[in-house]
Amino acid sequence: MLKIQVLKYKFVCIEYSAVL
Repeated sequence: MLKIQVLKYKFVCIEYSAVL
């Protein structure tokens, strides 16, 4: 369960970086 949250957080960070 924790691994999925980390992956999701990573994905959000990548999307956020793409926006910037």
